[in-house]
Amino acid sequence: MAKFENTFSWSRSRDGTFKECRRKYWFTYYGSWGGWETYAPQESREAYLLKKTQTRWMWAGSVVHKSLENVLKRTRSGDEPALDTVVTEAVSGMRAQFLESRRGDIRRNTRAQALAEHEYLENIPGDEWVAVRDLVVQCIENYWKSDIRREVNSLEPHAWLSIEDLCSHDFEGTKVWVVPDLAYRRPDGTTVLVDWKTTRAESAPDPIQLVIYALYSIIYWGASPANIHALEVRLCTGATHSVPVDDPQVIQVQQYMRDSIAEMQAVLADNARNLAEKSAFPMTDDRTKCHECVFRALCHGFPWRGIGQRNGSYPS
Repeated sequence: MAKFENTFSWSRSRDGTFKECRRKYWFTYYGSWGGWETYAPQESREAYLLKKTQTRWMWAGSVVHKSLENVLKRTRSGDEPALDTVVTEAVSGMRAQFLESRRGDIRRNTRAQALAEHEYLENIPGDEWVAVRDLVVQCIENYWKSDIRREVNSLEPHAWLSIEDLCSHDFEGTKVWVVPDLAYRRPDGTTVLVDWKTTRAESAPDPIQLVIYALYSIIYWGASPANIHALEVRLCTGATHSVPVDDPQVIQVQQYMRDSIAEMQAVLADNARNLAEKSAFPMTDDRTKCHECVFRALCHGFPWRGIGQRNGSYPS
């Protein structure tokens, strides 16, 4: 059996974590490695479980993405479910996952949902949990009203390119991971790339993520920059932002990737074996970010919840 090795790769999310906090990056990609093993060191085991832990807003985003993935795959097969059914399934699934998290099931079943608010004994009022549920429902409903839904409902089977598929390609010797939320081809040959966003925060679109999708589509789907329509869709409001993809933009993003990869590898103890020493990855100087970090127990010794701790109840 081939040995499961921690090889170096790159993604937009990995790049974001590296820039946010080097210590968080180390826990995510190195310190948690092997934490699933029965006799893993305690810190590796804890880091592995925390890596699988989400804040309530991250969780909402995951639920929306998974719900739309299921909807789109059924739509592709000619069997789009009813909106009420999708919303009901999403909310009931959230209730079940909430209970998994509150019970601490992840320590017995690493596929169980874990929420940072439970892990860190945060006293979250019931109306804030209701707001999480309402955000999920709002995002699903806004997809139902969108032009994208109307367009994909008329697609021929061959026009579907990707629905949350984990894809990769080689970039100058480094494996680059991409997971397009949705990609399809219009009858006129335009390749449409969609990036769902569920955050309520007002910010400019992230062109890097969509251009990275575009690079993949150029390599594997034969798209040309002039024939790519890249969209960032804010599902919480229904707003859609178009991100330009042209040759200068592609060249700029390729250089960004090149620089990011070099920066990550520069702090490794051994590039060839992808070995990283914890001491080379200090905590961020901006400690305001620590409160939302799932690894804060390992950095600061925050209270850690034992199995079976109860913390609130899920609202109806």
